[in-house]
Amino acid sequence: MRMIAAHKAMTVMTASFTGVAAHSSLTPSGVNAIEYASRFVVYARNLADSMRDSGPFDEAYDVPHTTMSVNEISGGIAQNTVPDRCDVTVEFRAIAENDPEEIVGHLRECIDDLDTRMREENPDAGATLTVLSAVVGLDTAPDSEGARFVADLVSRTEGLTDTEPVKVTYGTEAGLFSKAGIDTLVLGPGDIAQAHAADEFVELDQIRACERFFSALAARLSE
Repeated sequence: MRMIAAHKAMTVMTASFTGVAAHSSLTPSGVNAIEYASRFVVYARNLADSMRDSGPFDEAYDVPHTTMSVNEISGGIAQNTVPDRCDVTVEFRAIAENDPEEIVGHLRECIDDLDTRMREENPDAGATLTVLSAVVGLDTAPDSEGARFVADLVSRTEGLTDTEPVKVTYGTEAGLFSKAGIDTLVLGPGDIAQAHAADEFVELDQIRACERFFSALAARLSE
């Protein structure tokens, strides 16, 4: 039941590498998809390190910079076969100062370069990058009309006292409303520390506070 004014944008992508299979004793006749995928992994890590070290930064977040990580990788069929396939899933979460499309563009440049190199080895080989999902970031100004409206409701709600907007690490659909030009904040019962677990729960006191908040909203809209 806190006023959330901002969260990072999130983008998930899969880099797919198509090689050419061959017996491992005849490596020059194949194209190793895993080896090319590993170059992409190193590029993604270097890009992540650059954003970690050079920013931009937003100290209101627990992790004050844009993050990127390779979270899944699969490839290869046997220990004595040059792999003809490797897929890498990479995710990044961008603060407002970083343009997600620009970051995707950097990754595409790497993929395009690797695609060219793979095709030079064999025209049947290549690499592609596919965006699987994207969550629009939220960054509502704390002095916006919407923020002031919600702060007034919080001040009217028994048991709620924190009228300072905060920034959180997880994502929501709120960024879509914000992108459409609507002042948007997130406020609701529960704690992210209690989410996405086998015993996920919401405290009853939080539910009661939420009920009082909506009562305050109904009263405010009836004035």
